[in-house]
Amino acid sequence: MQNRIAAILAIITADTETQHRVCGAEEPADTAHEWADTGLEVSEIREYISAECFDADQTAALSFFGIDPDQAGHRVSGHTETIGYRVSSRDLSADEAAELLTTATA
Repeated sequence: MQNRIAAILAIITADTETQHRVCGAEEPADTAHEWADTGLEVSEIREYISAECFDADQTAALSFFGIDPDQAGHRVSGHTETIGYRVSSRDLSADEAAELLTTATA
């Protein structure tokens, strides 16, 4: 478990911008534990964060609705932000994102 936490911590502290977006005012170690609690693989966490998914719980919800990191990185409906960013910011719920992606690909 400690190796997993260390790997996640390395992802979220890789650069200042990522750490600021993912951790906010929280301690990086606490945030790493939150991400570990999602049950996502470390490689998935890296990919979701690259898709601008910055909230662990919201990212877990995306995964629950079958939205993979590639889909989370899409920009749809004229928005400049990714689906992942919009869900992490709570501008869009995970189920709304799933519906939006279904509509966009239909």
